[in-house]
Amino acid sequence: MTKDSFLAVRVRWIDPNFKLQDHHLAARLFDPTMHQKTVLEHQDVLHSWVKEVFAEFSIKGGDLFAGTTDSGSDMKKLISETLNLEYTWCVPHMLAATLKEATGMKDAYTKRNPNPETYRLIKDIQKVHYTVATKQVCGDLLSQLQREAKLSTKLRGMVDQRFVSFVVMLERVVEHWEVLNKWYEQVLVIDPNVPFPLDKKGEELNQLLALLLPLKKILVHCEGKNVSAGRQTLSYLIDFRLSLEGAIRKLGNGNAYYRESDLRPTVTKTRRLLKKALDKRFFNRYKIGKGQEQTSYVLEMITFMSPDSRHMKKIKKAVQVLNASNQSNKKIEEKYDFIVSKVRNKVRDIMLFIMKRGEKRDAQIPLTLENQVSITGEESSSEEETDVESGAI
Repeated sequence: MTKDSFLAVRVRWIDPNFKLQDHHLAARLFDPTMHQKTVLEHQDVLHSWVKEVFAEFSIKGGDLFAGTTDSGSDMKKLISETLNLEYTWCVPHMLAATLKEATGMKDAYTKRNPNPETYRLIKDIQKVHYTVATKQVCGDLLSQLQREAKLSTKLRGMVDQRFVSFVVMLERVVEHWEVLNKWYEQVLVIDPNVPFPLDKKGEELNQLLALLLPLKKILVHCEGKNVSAGRQTLSYLIDFRLSLEGAIRKLGNGNAYYRESDLRPTVTKTRRLLKKALDKRFFNRYKIGKGQEQTSYVLEMITFMSPDSRHMKKIKKAVQVLNASNQSNKKIEEKYDFIVSKVRNKVRDIMLFIMKRGEKRDAQIPLTLENQVSITGEESSSEEETDVESGAI
């Protein structure tokens, strides 16, 4: 694992056969000179190299439509102001920041921490992982217990640079619950000073995993290689957000749900904070009067271009559910019509652009609706992104 910062440029475009293409153009260590650090703004340093890459591949500013990065102010300025592209937040980065805020990991050691209870639970899980990994007094007892339980997976720790690692760590602890209880029983016989930090917290862990498991589905989906997955990403995001409004489905049983009164306080608080953090970063665009009318709507544009009308209906459902408690049906319809109008006009402008370009040349057109240019780098001035690995998704 390295702490060096890297910058990568990845482009997506539509070829003459209307097939979506996806290629990494370049990657380099981000190590500006002292002169660049003292004289230039951060986004200008980034721009100087990105411009070199574009020139090498004969890409002009007018060829580009949208850029996807993390939420660092330098990256956002590079996309929105310097390159003058539509900016959209990388979904895995956004969800990682959402999860860290909702579980108390972002402001862990400050008075601003909104969820110290869940954060303490996370530290207890990490303590279990560390103890099991380092305690040698029981020999291969853990491996023996895993074989007896017919477990094919192993315990996993949390790695900040892996977006999905916290949910996987929690999932593995739940899978190993009986094994861990037996292991700690044996350890206590040998060393009474090693109690089980998660004792009597099994149901709490089950509920928390049931709440967060849909996030794993989205993150694994985003890390796939399917270049046309944008509309499905939005569909999964909406499904997850709307699930936070209803009952939580129990693990391993598709027809059983937790009642609100059954939820542990940490789970109730974490769900409430997830809604707040996710709305702030994305879903306020669907809420009336939240001031996000200037959003790029890139994911919605991909959805609009889909031949499957169900995806647009999901957007309408999101607008309805997120405004149902405080808005009239008429205002909700007006909000949805506003979104559709913005999306339709943006798509129309791009189609006209493609047609005009087609009249001038027969070469490939470096243009896309889905993360057309993704410029990423770990170097970021955003507090939310300082310990999350940047990557082109």
